[in-house]
Amino acid sequence: MHISEKNAEGVIVNFATINLTAVAQPWQPTGVEGHCYGGWRITGAGVGLLVEVKRFAIRSLMGKELDSQIVLRIIEARDDQVEQAGYLFRQNPDMSSVMAIAAAGDLSIPYIYSKCHDPDIAGPYWSGTTIYRADISETMHSLAAKDLSYQPPKEQSHNKTLKWNNVLRVDLARSRERLYTVYKALREMRA
Repeated sequence: MHISEKNAEGVIVNFATINLTAVAQPWQPTGVEGHCYGGWRITGAGVGLLVEVKRFAIRSLMGKELDSQIVLRIIEARDDQVEQAGYLFRQNPDMSSVMAIAAAGDLSIPYIYSKCHDPDIAGPYWSGTTIYRADISETMHSLAAKDLSYQPPKEQSHNKTLKWNNVLRVDLARSRERLYTVYKALREMRA
């Protein structure tokens, strides 16, 4: 069944990591129903990380103008992440949090260095956080309100201010350390 984008219950993210749990299946000849995933049966799946990437700022900008445009792109990606997390939480009632990365710039390092005259300002730039269901109650309410059967809460709900990391350029040592922390957290997650 195909659902057009305008009728979809959600949004399209640039990237997401999916954590899978699986159990080994007894060997079966190819073509037998249920034989797929190289002999594994998927028993659980969960989204661990959402990544939203906005285009890079105009490369002719310099100094504070460039910094300002980079921050604006990151803020736009952060706002999209809150909505994306809201849809994810609506579809997964038991899910309490998801990690998020908001970025600006092309993620292809060779592209960045070939197109930018000054490698000291080359991007991409990124910032991350963990979005908790309880922190985006206003977003959850506004998404749920589109459902005619939804009963709004008696109290007005508000989003909490999320604590995003400082914006960093990807190729910096601090960025690599932070990305390694994200990597470790993803490895520890269960589907």
